[in-house]
Formats: sequence, structure tokens, C-alpha cells
Amino acid sequence: MHGQRGELALYTGDLATAERFLRKAADSAARYGDRSSSVARVHDGLGRAYLGLDRPAEAARAFTESAARYDRNGDAAEAVSARIMLGQVLCCSGRADDGVAVLESVLLEPAFTGLDVREQAQTRLNLARGLREIDEPRAAAEEYLLFADQVAGFEDRHILTMVAAEAAAALAAAEQWPAADLARQRALDSHRTAPHPDAVFDMLLRQARHTAERYDPDHPEAADQALARLDEAAEVARTAEREQQDFSSGCPDGTLHDTRARTLSTLRRDEEALAEMERAIAAFAAHGPGAHHGRAESIRVAAVLEANRLDRRPAALARLDAAIAMFRAADAADAAEPLTELRAHLTRR
Repeated sequence: MHGQRGELALYTGDLATAERFLRKAADSAARYGDRSSSVARVHDGLGRAYLGLDRPAEAARAFTESAARYDRNGDAAEAVSARIMLGQVLCCSGRADDGVAVLESVLLEPAFTGLDVREQAQTRLNLARGLREIDEPRAAAEEYLLFADQVAGFEDRHILTMVAAEAAAALAAAEQWPAADLARQRALDSHRTAPHPDAVFDMLLRQARHTAERYDPDHPEAADQALARLDEAAEVARTAEREQQDFSSGCPDGTLHDTRARTLSTLRRDEEALAEMERAIAAFAAHGPGAHHGRAESIRVAAVLEANRLDRRPAALARLDAAIAMFRAADAADAAEPLTELRAHLTRR
């Protein structure tokens, strides 16, 4: 009964109540030595509740226990599903190496091929993102392409836009340039009829940075190609706003200026980079408290440019002092912390 009440609360989105009843169910099962599949399901529900409550360590333990219990009872498909959730939790909580290992092992299990095609596709997507996180862009791109094959027949066409965009970013990181350019164009074409502005915007920013890093700064095509990607990203953001598309990029203007500044810095156009970073700082400031961390990071990079590239160390220290005081006054000490560390580093030098 506790388990059923917990599952009902989970279904209705009451995560705290779900966790309480599922915890009671797990305790009761442990007290009476219940080893049935229903107890594995309780731990699976606990994992999902902890995941929703942003308690990844507890979620990982719950999914591990659920998978082990399903295995003991011979429920292979359910065990695979629990391990897929475990891999997802690990990839999203700073343990991408472990998460990738779990997901790669899942793909080799015979029961995986019997899962619903959407669950299989989601597993490949999580694996691709995990591989990108651990800096394995070539392997990530391969998984994105396999994912695209699986979802080609889905009615949700924006999924194809998303995967083409993520594949394009991974291919650029892997320096597979012809394939990256093709995937970028495919993503832009798909985006026109099935918009996914978050994925396409992020992909274009990544491609701009990778393109700038690809060439020697004096290469004639480096700036043109990198800045063209940023112009495309700006158009994606403008279109999303104009057409009221679902776009959750936070502060797109600040992000665009920041990325343009970093790209110009890679191209050794430092004065232009600093001016662009000033625009980023202003855009994040206008966005309000929700952009404190973006603003702090832009301030940090601006100070690095001033101190290291432009030989203006006093200006960098003054910038940092003002920003640290401002963030502390705004009760945003966590945003001030990296700036304090940079100031200490510059002072020691």
C-alpha cells in the first residue's frame, strides 16, 4: 500500500510525498525480507523521486538497488531500464565517465533490443551527450548519427533538428569539418520547419569557437567563418523572439556577445574582444539577478584580457574590485568567488 501511494504521488508530481511513502515501502520490505519484483519497482520509483528532487547521489543508489533486484528476479528488461536511468543520473551529476561506462554496457545487453524504440533512442542520446562531456567528440558524433537513424520516423520533427544540431557540434569538436558543415546545414534547414532554437543556437556558438580554434589567427578564412556562425546564431535568437518560439537560453544577447568576445580573443583581436565582452557584461546586467553567474564569468574573462593580453593590470584589478563589491552587496557571494580567486592570482604575480 505504501508503494502504491508513493507511485500515485510520483504520477501527480508530488515528489516529497512520493519519496516519503516509497521510503516507507522500502523499509517495510527490508523488515520482512521481501525480495519480490515489487520491491525493485519501489526502489525504481525512489530513484525517480530523488532525481526530481535534485538528489543525484541518492537517485544513483536507488537505481543501482533496483537494477540488482530486477536481475535477481530475472526481469531483464526492467533491469536494463533501471541501469539506463542510473547512467543518465551519473552523466548529469558530474560523473560522466561512470555514466558512459554504464550506458555502453547497457547497449550490449540482449534485453536492450527489446525495449521500446523511444527508450532505446533516449539511451543513445544520453550516451552521446556523456561522450561529448568526457571529450570524446568522434564517438559522440557516431552515437548522434545512430540516434538520428532511430528517430527518423518519429512525428516529433523537432527531435531531428535537435540531433542534427548536437551532431554538428560534436563533429566540429572532432574536427570532421565537411561532415560538421553538412550537419549544420541540415540542422538549419530542419529548424525552419521544426524549430528547436536552444539546440541550434548552442550548436552555432560551439561551431564558432571550434572554427576559430581550427586555424592560425592569421588564416584569412578563420575570422569570416567563425563570425558567420555567430551571425547565424543571432538570427536564430531574433527569430525565436519574433515568432515566440520556446527558447530557454537565459540571456541570449549576453551569451552571444560573450562568445563573440572569446572567438575574437582566439583570433588575437584583443581590443575588439574586450569591447565585445563589455557588451556581454552590460547585457547580463540588464537581464537581472538570474544572470549573475554569466555576468561574473564575462567580467572574469575581461579582466584576464586586460591583465594578460593588453598589459593593463591596474585596470583589471579595479574591474575585479568593483565587481566583487557589487556581487557581495547583491548577496551573490558565489558569483564573486571566482573573481576573488583571480584577483589573488593577479596580485601574487
